[in-house]
Amino acid sequence: MPLRHDLPPMHDFQLAKRFAWDPQAIDFIQDARDWAALDPREQDLLNRLFSMFVAGEEAVASGLAPLLWALGRLGNLREEEMFVTSQIFDESLHVEFFHRWFEVTGTVDHSRYWGPAYRRIFFKELPQALEALLTDQSPRTFIHALVVYHLTVEGLLAETGYFGAFLACERKGVLPGLRQGLEYVKRDESRHLAYGVYALQRLLTAHPALWSYTNDTLNEMLTLALGVIPEALEPYGEDVPFGINVQEMTEYAIGQFNSRYAALERVIA
Repeated sequence: MPLRHDLPPMHDFQLAKRFAWDPQAIDFIQDARDWAALDPREQDLLNRLFSMFVAGEEAVASGLAPLLWALGRLGNLREEEMFVTSQIFDESLHVEFFHRWFEVTGTVDHSRYWGPAYRRIFFKELPQALEALLTDQSPRTFIHALVVYHLTVEGLLAETGYFGAFLACERKGVLPGLRQGLEYVKRDESRHLAYGVYALQRLLTAHPALWSYTNDTLNEMLTLALGVIPEALEPYGEDVPFGINVQEMTEYAIGQFNSRYAALERVIA
């Protein structure tokens, strides 16, 4: 059967090729100077954010394989399979990028920054949701995996974390290499999110009775994800470095969630 180049996953597959980038090409010379000039609390907050990023990227770079395998088992979603191969490659680029960043900072102990809410999402909810696809390729199992990975891990946690990191760097006017790399990462993630929304819309159009389950899963994961924000900022008390606060981060996360929720709600209206 010929490929459907008109489908959104194929469009995003072409964008993945067009916007390929190399973490090794990013210049961190100025970043090393800027890092040395930051005070210890500022360094600690950035270490916390990026220790959460690198663990998350490592988890999804290896954890997405069941999604690719399950799509192949269905046999009629070749365009989506092709896109997911590019997504796995993207996630490996992100792992490389964040490890390059930690060569600048010298940070080696990441796990001390992972709180209970973070650990539950990345080390329980995410692997369970994706690995379930190895034994069950039902629409319900796909919906659960897409909600946990695309809409929660990428659409809530990663995007909100990048928002906080950009606020920090821009308010301080520092770390140009880091900001450049984050722009590339965000561009990749926008394609991943677009695919997640598309795949969920496809499933809900075919199985509208699963909207109730989807809605419950979305709200359950929203509650878990919102718990990560105060957990990450609590160690800094009322004076969080770079002027970041729980309210602005939470409002940003909810805004991102609501936009994707509305896109899904439209297909069952």
